[in-house]
Amino acid sequence: MGVPLFGVPEVAGPEEYRLDDLTAKLPAARGCLRDVIPNTHLGHGAFSEWLAR
Repeated sequence: MGVPLFGVPEVAGPEEYRLDDLTAKLPAARGCLRDVIPNTHLGHGAFSEWLAR
């Protein structure tokens, strides 16, 4: 590992996760069996583009 980019430490670890998968991990670890359903209507693009709609 090197120096954090822009001085920002990586807090999530080296693994890459889709946000819906990552969001489902905490409740599942606590025994919650509900599903996390991703909103596929958002499409692809930058968050700033979506926010500007």
